[in-house]
Amino acid sequence: LYMNLFQNSKDAIFVLDEDGYLMECNKAMYETLYPDHIDQSVIDITSINIDILFKSEIILEIFKDKISTQGYVKDFEFEMQLEGSRVISCIMSVNSIENGISDFNGYLAILRDVTQLKILEEYIDEQQKFELASRLSSGFAHDFNNILTVITGYSEFLLSEDLRPKVKQGLEKINKTSIRASQLIQQLLSFSKQEIKSDKENVSLTYLIKGLKDIISNTIPSNIVVKYELADSIQPIRADPVQIEQILLNLIFNAKDA
Repeated sequence: LYMNLFQNSKDAIFVLDEDGYLMECNKAMYETLYPDHIDQSVIDITSINIDILFKSEIILEIFKDKISTQGYVKDFEFEMQLEGSRVISCIMSVNSIENGISDFNGYLAILRDVTQLKILEEYIDEQQKFELASRLSSGFAHDFNNILTVITGYSEFLLSEDLRPKVKQGLEKINKTSIRASQLIQQLLSFSKQEIKSDKENVSLTYLIKGLKDIISNTIPSNIVVKYELADSIQPIRADPVQIEQILLNLIFNAKDA
């Protein structure tokens, strides 16, 4: 019965001598060490010392220290180095064996491959980091949008007053820029899954590029000349104007830095 449990366990079970050499192992341990070998008789497992299975010498020393002081380890996590530079994540429990009748002293070990579990944990961790970044960006976007609302409101209020042409022209630029910034914030909120997807509409590329001229001229260094060759006959496209503006500005700024 015990031999049947030993051989058919899905966890790897093996026996070590006092010096850490494998004396016996079940099928699961053999398949862990040699997944490409079918016949267990081909490999002499007694030539394998547990030391060579540890990828990290530091972790190996910690393992040995625990065994020597406690006589056992429970759920010890380490990375196992296998053939062909293959590395797997493992959890191992080891108990010392002392038999006064046969004078055998060694260790019984149970090992489990938790590589897939580690991959899943890393994936969940990355998802949690992404969710945190999304929440932070959403909070920033809301705060910044509140500021833009004040700027837009005051600029619209001042534009209703009787102003000098030059002052009015400056306020119109402030108003248009704050509205555009607010639209970009909506994109950020959409990215953080706090808002619905942006709406598409009929967009005239010529009109849109003309509207970007002020931003471009105020951003591009004076030693760079930007020439516009725009055709009025271009048919409108169905797109999100804010996203198109972002694409165009990215292209222009990248070209400036090239």
